[in-house]
Amino acid sequence: MTPIIVAHRGYSEVAPENTLPAIQKAIEADARVIECDIQTTRDGVPVLIHDSTLQRTTSGSGYVWQATRDEVQALDAGAWMHPAFSGVRVPSLEDVLDVMPRNVTLNLEIKPAAFQRNRGIVRRVLELLEGSPHVNALLSSFSMDVLEEAAGLRKSVERVLLMHRPRRLPSITESLERIASRKFFCNVMLFNAKLAARLRERGIQTGVFSVNSTRSLRQALKCGVDYVITNRVEWCREAIAELVG
Repeated sequence: MTPIIVAHRGYSEVAPENTLPAIQKAIEADARVIECDIQTTRDGVPVLIHDSTLQRTTSGSGYVWQATRDEVQALDAGAWMHPAFSGVRVPSLEDVLDVMPRNVTLNLEIKPAAFQRNRGIVRRVLELLEGSPHVNALLSSFSMDVLEEAAGLRKSVERVLLMHRPRRLPSITESLERIASRKFFCNVMLFNAKLAARLRERGIQTGVFSVNSTRSLRQALKCGVDYVITNRVEWCREAIAELVG
């Protein structure tokens, strides 16, 4: 079985993570799924940025939730990677939904910090998705609170349970039942083929992050996962073809 490639934070090997150029590059590279991170601004707008602080990937500083949408979008979100990306901005979720084609799935990871600072973030994300019926979407999180709220609000948007370190099988399946989900993603180097097989027997699809080396890709393939999350979209596709034959 050949796993589906998920572009991690867009095609983040070749463009600044969680930006429109990274998303566009992922689309051009024929990624079937694009993963993005959702944080919240002070005025409650979902924006794409991984960290709860601004300084790593923008020209700003401080917490994302302390700034308004306009303040966040006034920052440079590209120059940190390369001068060619100077002037790239932090996109809002609305910006991203406008450019998504029908044949690519958008995996939105709502960060726990966003939910802690803005309890309305899940509802707002789901409202925006409802207003963009052309977008195929998954909603993922490490937070059970986020996923349980999403399950209660709109079951039609499939949920993905994320864990850094997988727990025992009964704990995973119990958590998935609580959020009415059949998808489980975790750290590739902490996953194993035995657990993957037992999940597969129960009809649960699995995915692993982040697969950016031959070693991690071999581990993913050994586990027989359904999804591999990678910064290196084209490398991953070519390496899978070589390893699977």
